[in-house]
Amino acid sequence: MVFRVRGALVGLGLAAAGGAWAVQITGLSPQGEVARVRQVVASFDAPAVAFGNPNAAAPLQLRCNEPQASAGTGRWVDERRWVYDFQQMLPPGVTCTLQVAPGFVALNGQPLTGPQRFAFETGGP
Repeated sequence: MVFRVRGALVGLGLAAAGGAWAVQITGLSPQGEVARVRQVVASFDAPAVAFGNPNAAAPLQLRCNEPQASAGTGRWVDERRWVYDFQQMLPPGVTCTLQVAPGFVALNGQPLTGPQRFAFETGGP
């Protein structure tokens, strides 16, 4: 009986430790109303991808109300930072949302926790 209790406690400890390994976005810039936007940066609290993996999936999907203005490319700078570079500075009146990409899992095999949607806009003239 003691063995079963210890085994259960070890199992609970491992489950609790697994929760501690959850990865989330701790910073996303820009947010809110910003006049000049050339780049989006997402920062994570733990490694989200293997550093140096050129095939690592994008963690976020970007959608803007002006698809032509929002053309660009995303890339991982390191295992904790993902960047989206716009081809051009966004003009006034552009609204963009970023949503955690469906099916994206962090390096530990778990989906991202925390906020799942972010937004910014470049304001009007």
